[in-house]
Amino acid sequence: MKGGIKAVVWTDAVQMCILLVGLTALAVMGCVRAGGGEAVWRIAVDTGRINYDESVSFASCVAYARFIQLLSCVMFMGGDHGRGGRE
Repeated sequence: MKGGIKAVVWTDAVQMCILLVGLTALAVMGCVRAGGGEAVWRIAVDTGRINYDESVSFASCVAYARFIQLLSCVMFMGGDHGRGGRE
């Protein structure tokens, strides 16, 4: 790699590490202040943020995953991948 591209890649890698450490610290501190993971889960269920739907089955999850896979394939084919945008 050339010098400029190498610098950008390293900068992005360092930024991603900083973001992951910050996100992890935020999640841990939030759980500790709320009273632990069980308290966070109970609050989420009590306030309606987590709904248990017994009608969700494995087949519906597979169908949804296939739809997302198809959508991503269509989006990938729609771009100018492989040509580098030079045409």
